[in-house]
Amino acid sequence: MELFISHAQVDIEVAHALQLRLDEVSDDLRCFLLADAVFAGDNWEERIKSAAATCDAILCLATPDYVSRPWFAAEWALFWFQDKPWYLALHDVTLEKVFEPLHRRQAIDLTDRRSVERLMRSLIEHGGLASTAAPDLLAAETVAAIRQAVDRSRVARAESDLARFMVSLQRGTDNVDSELVARLVSIGRLPKVMELAATVDNSVALRQLAVILLSLGEFDAVEQLAARTENRAERRTIGLAALDALARGFEPARSASLARAIYSTVRAPQRRDLRQAADERGVDVDWPEEEDW
Repeated sequence: MELFISHAQVDIEVAHALQLRLDEVSDDLRCFLLADAVFAGDNWEERIKSAAATCDAILCLATPDYVSRPWFAAEWALFWFQDKPWYLALHDVTLEKVFEPLHRRQAIDLTDRRSVERLMRSLIEHGGLASTAAPDLLAAETVAAIRQAVDRSRVARAESDLARFMVSLQRGTDNVDSELVARLVSIGRLPKVMELAATVDNSVALRQLAVILLSLGEFDAVEQLAARTENRAERRTIGLAALDALARGFEPARSASLARAIYSTVRAPQRRDLRQAADERGVDVDWPEEEDW
């Protein structure tokens, strides 16, 4: 039996960890990974079609990155059209995020030993595989191996994301990527983000970063960035974002405090803009009096 493991490229570590353990289920089970079968110059679309014709079943390794891939549903459909078995394995994503037709069968939770054991027993049974493996023990090893692979992937991805983030801070580059920043913050890399931001003097990029961090509720970091943003117009824009947050009811006390702090560091034209914006948004801000500055 040959099993096609469909995965996102960034999940290759996890796919390999799963492949190695599934290969131990039976000598009659082989796992196919496109990343190991496509070389420079190959037509990967044709390789997928060829593998779909020769493989007996597909296992979709669903992660946050995987479910956003346009080819995810297409790979699954190649097997579904041929009435071949398919399996859905979830990691760090809920079933609701997956292509709706895949909801019809029980999904495998790759963080749960019993769920992985059921997958292995299903492959043995439905694939007619001869096996001397102990699925319960192998499933426990698989869960541990996947956890380690995820950790390695996150470290590698964080380093890659930090490098991309640093490039985005330079003048003349594209906007700071909000998803990239959110991902770095979610894995505890905000101190490194702020360390890198402290090395640049690009007010536009600092303002973009501040607005992103504001949406994530990182008010202390936003205030630091506003203080480092030399261009007062850009600093005012951070204040406008704080007023938008206040109007939405997002952390109202902290949003108002941030708007006040920025108000105190800009000049008359920007202060006028902030007061007008507050009126337009229908929010009441206790602006500091001139003698308070």
